[in-house]
Amino acid sequence: ARIQLPGAFGKVAGAICIRSPREATLDDIERITQQFVTSARLAEQAGFDGVQIHGAHGYLLSQFLSTSGNLRTDEYGTNPQGRRRFLLEILRAVRQATSDNFVVGVKLNSKDSRTDGKEREDECIDLIQELCSTGLLDFIELSGGSYEDSLFFDDVKEEGTD
Repeated sequence: ARIQLPGAFGKVAGAICIRSPREATLDDIERITQQFVTSARLAEQAGFDGVQIHGAHGYLLSQFLSTSGNLRTDEYGTNPQGRRRFLLEILRAVRQATSDNFVVGVKLNSKDSRTDGKEREDECIDLIQELCSTGLLDFIELSGGSYEDSLFFDDVKEEGTD
């Protein structure tokens, strides 16, 4: 389904600018993994201390982790282990491609209003425990929500308003 942006302008802009999503192919997944690796290597070569892999707010990795967003029937979906496989492959590849003292972290949704509830919370806790046991990460940042969720913007106020 096409993302629905609010308002008349949103409908026009969405129809023109946003293509309908498609399932990533296995080649896409490998290519994207390598792009994360290249980005981490370049960051390290440029003198950065580390990187944070963004797996929250409706971005690609959070879509793979999402019980409602990941409808895949292959090894990258169907169950919690499948949904987290892409993230783990990226983390392993980044860790292998960078030095031991290069900091690698991940940002995750603890709650996503599309999949709120005990099941989502339990799956998030399980993922965090697995990530901690791998030794691949130096830190985990927890966040919540998605840019696709209008509740994400409820606290945003225009300048000069109460």
